[in-house]
Amino acid sequence: MWCWPIRLIARSAHGQVNKMSGVARARHEFTATLDNVVTAARYALRFGGRFAMVHLPERLGEILVALHEHQMEAKRLQMVQPKAGKAPNMMLVEAVVGAAPGGLKVLPPLIVMRRMAVIRRRSIESMESQNKGTLYLCATPIGNLEDMTYRAVRMLGEVELIAAEDTRHTRQLLTHFDIHTRLTSYHEHNKLEKGPELIDYLLAGHDLICVSDAGLPGICDPGSHLAELAIAAGIRVSPLPGCNAGLSALICSGLDTTLFTFVGFLPRTGKKQQEILTKVRSYEGTLIFYEAPHHLKATLKQLEAGLGNRRAVLGRELTKKFEEFHRGSLQELLAYYGEHDPRGEYVILIEGATDEAAAEEQVDTPQDPVSCCRQFMEQGLDKKAAMRETAKKLGISRRDVYQAMLAHE
Repeated sequence: MWCWPIRLIARSAHGQVNKMSGVARARHEFTATLDNVVTAARYALRFGGRFAMVHLPERLGEILVALHEHQMEAKRLQMVQPKAGKAPNMMLVEAVVGAAPGGLKVLPPLIVMRRMAVIRRRSIESMESQNKGTLYLCATPIGNLEDMTYRAVRMLGEVELIAAEDTRHTRQLLTHFDIHTRLTSYHEHNKLEKGPELIDYLLAGHDLICVSDAGLPGICDPGSHLAELAIAAGIRVSPLPGCNAGLSALICSGLDTTLFTFVGFLPRTGKKQQEILTKVRSYEGTLIFYEAPHHLKATLKQLEAGLGNRRAVLGRELTKKFEEFHRGSLQELLAYYGEHDPRGEYVILIEGATDEAAAEEQVDTPQDPVSCCRQFMEQGLDKKAAMRETAKKLGISRRDVYQAMLAHE
């Protein structure tokens, strides 16, 4: 085992003060005599048969002879240079008891200042990391204020600044818990300008909490963008966990919870909606969507058209007084909301594709590129998107689909 640098430095009248080094004098270090070396070596050899020492390079010959006379052979040697290009001022020697003479391995020189520069740089980087603030992503209640965690309340009161999606909404939450921390606006429409400002605030050593109107920031809001910026700047990002509407609805849905896909809000245009629904149509896990009340009926129609008449669950006003879940097929839910006006924010959970449905879809999908592409176009995709989906479905290149369409025209 190579165990340098164990210093053999004797505070003895037999030694001499190392006048060559101011550091050595400051530490009261002394250069050992050969008798000191041998005495210490014998003691060390009782505990494993190896001995490591530090000494002056000019005494190497004397040390090798002294070790040999006491049945020890030097096996490894490394010179120590104060700087690159400077002459060595120390050496590290490892000896083994009872070893055969010869076989001394000389290692590359150890350059102290280079090592110190690396250590100093790492130390500075560590200090800079420690001086940066932490970005906390804090969950807020999705309806019931009693769902706020003790830790979140404490942290919201301890930081100096909170970035909120809607400062008026968040101020009501803080007032309820008697928190008076300063708020700043951070939302989808100002994230490109405000994000870098908040990163500078964190780099200056301040902690920052980011909250959304309800639930976890970063889920369907710009909190994810701020987290990306913070990570790129080497800033620690930490969660303050709590409520989430999608998962809360999922565990109450009665649908599969072992595998699920969070989709969130669908795009507003029909073409983009169909592109996403075509992509997730074959997913086997439960699908989770968000929707506002004034878009619910139109969204249910798109879901039924894009995914088929699957089992679904709609949860609204979660954790509030009028919380309720509606269960049924998509067609049944469409009929219900044809007679009842939607109220409140909705979580829509839809059964994933079954093996039978996947097999049926495979049978229904034309294997001819032209017919397959036309089928996608009938579902609402434009020609370019239909060609892309056809290539994915049939496992061919988009160029092949394009050539087939061109030849047919």
